[in-house]
Amino acid sequence: MRRFLARRTGAAVVELVRRGIKPSDVMTAAAFQNAVTLLASIGGSLNALLHLPAIASELGLEVTWAQVAETTSRVPLVTNITPNGDMSCVNLYKAGGIPAVMKTIERDLDTSVMTINGKTLAENLAEDIKIDRSVIRTQDDPASVANGIQVLYGNLAPEGTLVKTSAVPADQHTFEGPAMCFNSEEECFAAYNADQIKPGTAVIIRYEGPKGGPGMKELHRVTEIMKGIPGSAVITDGRFSGASGGLSVGYLCPEAAEGGPIALIQDGDIVHIDLASNAISFDVSDEELEARRANWTPVVHDFKGKVLRRYLKEVGPAKDGALLGC
Repeated sequence: MRRFLARRTGAAVVELVRRGIKPSDVMTAAAFQNAVTLLASIGGSLNALLHLPAIASELGLEVTWAQVAETTSRVPLVTNITPNGDMSCVNLYKAGGIPAVMKTIERDLDTSVMTINGKTLAENLAEDIKIDRSVIRTQDDPASVANGIQVLYGNLAPEGTLVKTSAVPADQHTFEGPAMCFNSEEECFAAYNADQIKPGTAVIIRYEGPKGGPGMKELHRVTEIMKGIPGSAVITDGRFSGASGGLSVGYLCPEAAEGGPIALIQDGDIVHIDLASNAISFDVSDEELEARRANWTPVVHDFKGKVLRRYLKEVGPAKDGALLGC
């Protein structure tokens, strides 16, 4: 199967070259907006909010978290693939796959864009596409609601932080609780395994961002611990591809290694999250924050190798795609 797909891919590339269609002809500003719209419709991976800004930047274009927030606030989620529900990608594939989703949300897409088969999106969507509505709902279905992905702002995340709202139970859309701070994923797991994290805690995992890691490793396992800590939240400047359960907030900017407020929050500070207001904050005054900043020393993880050291010096924030040379 993979050899067959590889052969088809190679043939498609040769055909694009033959027709003079360049990557920049396909990856336009409108195409990136279509990608954001599709992401909102399926409640896709938060990692796309790293990849899309980074790829767009290489083309001299821009995909911002503000753009994502505007799109996800109005485009409804039309399918409940895990972790947004109990269906798998196999269910989505059998229901018609991404073409069926795009046909469903066609009114929200720019269908004039060129695609990699040399046809416009409108031409592709004009083909006979079978759709299983038990898996892919219409946009006006009562179960199709917007805000599958949200960008939260506040004094804890002045430049934004991401949450996959579609994976958060409705009774956890608001949160208030004391912070418990960890300077690495490993510290958090050690505390969890020692039964030191109590229900209702705001679990802060910092120094896991692009600079802090360095490298922004996958923290998906961290979201797993939410199942064992009821009524709590995980807040991190690290990343995770999808939340397994509970209230998981990540990609927070500015990160701890840059001296963001997440570096200054302390155990016991009260954290507030309100998804209805796109808000995340903690109860510490500006004056107290400045006093803490005066005594702040960044945590630098022990790592080996010159490549990561160069990466640490050159990498930019997650909200811009963690680009090098920023």
